[in-house]
Amino acid sequence: MAAAKSQFGKIDVLVNNAGYGYQSSIEEGEDAEIRAQFDANVFGLFAITRAVLPIMREQRSGHIINITSVAGLIGFPGSGYYAASKHAVEGFSDALLAEVKPLGISVTCVEPGPFRTDWAGRSLRQTPSRIDDYKDTATKRLQSTRQSSGNQAGDPVRAAEAMIALTQKANVPRHLVLGSWGYDAVVADRQARLKQIEQVRDISTGADFPKE
Repeated sequence: MAAAKSQFGKIDVLVNNAGYGYQSSIEEGEDAEIRAQFDANVFGLFAITRAVLPIMREQRSGHIINITSVAGLIGFPGSGYYAASKHAVEGFSDALLAEVKPLGISVTCVEPGPFRTDWAGRSLRQTPSRIDDYKDTATKRLQSTRQSSGNQAGDPVRAAEAMIALTQKANVPRHLVLGSWGYDAVVADRQARLKQIEQVRDISTGADFPKE
């Protein structure tokens, strides 16, 4: 951070892109793999963000872009621990934006769907399921993820261009879902969740102390 500030005088954009996928059934997740996943996807991102904040706060400007995933908004079978790491970043980003928006700093989570990177290839870690009860859920997803590598619809170059364009916007969005598959999945999921929440409104509001 100090070297970047010395070279350029300021830091306009931080992109927290480091991370990788780990897949297993929830029951068969390995503790060492889970912790390594969170070290990279969560705690590393936290540390880099803390390091840049004094500079952006002093200059009263900046844009923090956290690369999460559609899995940061929706949990899929076989990807529970990966989803947990990305959900953590989403919640962190909500709180971060509330703290730094008054200081002129923007925060965006970029949520890609399947893109043609090494995510599903050499970067992916998996613990295969040996439990037959998960053959149609976790096991099926582990297999389909590996098979999709190199054939995903998302174009990484277009994704990068979209993120660059994002930094030029006057009204910076909190979310940027990338790819048509991801966009459709997230919109359908948010609509279904809202409907479910509204269906139990009486139970939700009935949990308060009675009004006198």
